[in-house]
Amino acid sequence: MNQALLAGPRRTVLQLHRRALRAALALFGAAAVTLVALRLRVDTLDTTDPCRGGTGCNEAIQGLVQAHEWLRAGLDQVATGVLLLPLAIAAFAAGPLIARELETGTYRLAWTQSVTPTRWLAAKLLLPAVVVTAGTAVLVAAFRWSRPPTTGNGAGMLWDSPVYASMGVITFAYGLLAIAVGALTALLVRRTVVAMSVAGLATGGLMLLVTTLRPHLWPVATRSAIGNEQDLWILQQGKLTASGKRLFWQDCYGLPRTSPEQCMADRGAVGEFHDVHPSSHFWPLQLVETGIVLALAAAAVAAAFWLLRRRHG
Repeated sequence: MNQALLAGPRRTVLQLHRRALRAALALFGAAAVTLVALRLRVDTLDTTDPCRGGTGCNEAIQGLVQAHEWLRAGLDQVATGVLLLPLAIAAFAAGPLIARELETGTYRLAWTQSVTPTRWLAAKLLLPAVVVTAGTAVLVAAFRWSRPPTTGNGAGMLWDSPVYASMGVITFAYGLLAIAVGALTALLVRRTVVAMSVAGLATGGLMLLVTTLRPHLWPVATRSAIGNEQDLWILQQGKLTASGKRLFWQDCYGLPRTSPEQCMADRGAVGEFHDVHPSSHFWPLQLVETGIVLALAAAAVAAAFWLLRRRHG
């Protein structure tokens, strides 16, 4: 689509929602700067001998511990915010961005000034998409840089949903899906408050569905032992018989006068198996999930434009 044709509607969208868009960018930036500052503070204290000179040793150690706690708290809060961000984006796109104009009828003014309904909706979707993509890019980069490399420091497992969402490209995809679902909901409902609620619920439901499918989006690795490997996602584990048959621990729990270990031995267990996703599966899972979410977003956008043309020509 010719960008020059969109200049007018895009400028109007920016003027109408400039405070919200600026506030969103400021929030993204503030969270990113906070994480970077906390990580720099931790790195500075980690490279300093807290007991040099033999004075102030306890105070210095306490300061280092406190800095690590602040970093962990900052990472936890940002990760939770990133996980819930699509719900807020969907509500904004459905309500203030589109449904309010449909409810009040102000969209007719734009459509009588050489702005077609298709151009109007395209402009409505473009600017939020740019803001969400730019803001989440900064936030994800800051999170990845600020998060310590191992989970032994309490920074959260790589596969925990908030951390997983904050460490990869899936964050962008869910943001775009939220905009698309919000737009489609607004065109269907055409009532601001109701559209916001429905869009948030629909986006949350889609996120939950895809999250449920996540373990199955990439083939698991089966291992006989797992050791102390970091960031290992254990999906299923049990024992193997000599013939290779799988025995599951849950089948041996709660039996009278028999321990789970004895139950396994009685059933012929000779080895172990673990179905896992190691950290090397992070990016394949991220990319597959991103593709699915972007496909859902594209379908929602196509449905929104189809509905708009059907109702308004």
